[in-house]
Amino acid sequence: MLGTLEKSHKLVVAAVEQKQKEAEKRVERLVKDLDKEILELENGHTNPEHLDDKERLKKSFSDIPRAMRDWSKVTLETDPCVGLTGQAVVDFMDTVTMEAKRLSKAELKRLQKYSVDVNLNPRTAHTYLYISEDRKEVRHANKRQEVPENPKRFDRVANVMSKEAFSYGRHLWEVEVGDKTDWDLGVAKQSVNRKGKFTICPANGFWMLSLKNGTQFTANTFPPTFFSLSHKPKRVSIYLDYEEGRVSFYCLDTGTHIYTFKDAFTDKLHPIFSPGRPHGEKNTAPLIISSSCCSI
Repeated sequence: MLGTLEKSHKLVVAAVEQKQKEAEKRVERLVKDLDKEILELENGHTNPEHLDDKERLKKSFSDIPRAMRDWSKVTLETDPCVGLTGQAVVDFMDTVTMEAKRLSKAELKRLQKYSVDVNLNPRTAHTYLYISEDRKEVRHANKRQEVPENPKRFDRVANVMSKEAFSYGRHLWEVEVGDKTDWDLGVAKQSVNRKGKFTICPANGFWMLSLKNGTQFTANTFPPTFFSLSHKPKRVSIYLDYEEGRVSFYCLDTGTHIYTFKDAFTDKLHPIFSPGRPHGEKNTAPLIISSSCCSI
């Protein structure tokens, strides 16, 4: 990528320098034309006291400038390179974006070797969440499930954790979110509070990415980080590097990076999921954990 960027930068610089040289030559030509007209006017001026009436009349006509340039209509660009530079910068940024996407795809493909099997733990699921028998899907049932009380179960926030916990190494898992309008994905400490009201943020042991209202993406930092994406993901990859303190999210459809949390981990971390409220019939589809990582 560095070589491509350097090449694009050189092209921008060369184009700007060429435009600047052309502007300087035009200024030189205008200065010469102006000097010539001034000289002509000076050479044509003679003291009229030394002339008789006939010569004075003839001189009055000869003093009229011949095809004199209308200098009031001559303009120079204050910055002749603005248009060219603007287009060059746009081309340069397009190159940067394409290279970033290419590298992101290559990185995600490389990370697939860290794929792990993730299964939901029904004992942690909020009572409104329905877990499939194979423990790969979760949806909001919009009604309380008859499940036994458990100290590990979330009772206010509609979350469910995975059975697996990670305390070292690198791990990647994928979730199909489809056309859902609301969801939350990420990791959480094994020791997080699961009862009562609390804020989902890193300080409380949660590193999560959310989608709300179909378009608003949020990294649950404190305060939250809001952003939009040009492509709404249908499949999301979550990558955890425990030692590096990194939790990254990728759009699996395009292979592009979405967001990365950086922190220091000391507790076991569980993948965590929330399918969001149904909102009538708009968000009833489940979150589906891929059994194996798909190709990009």
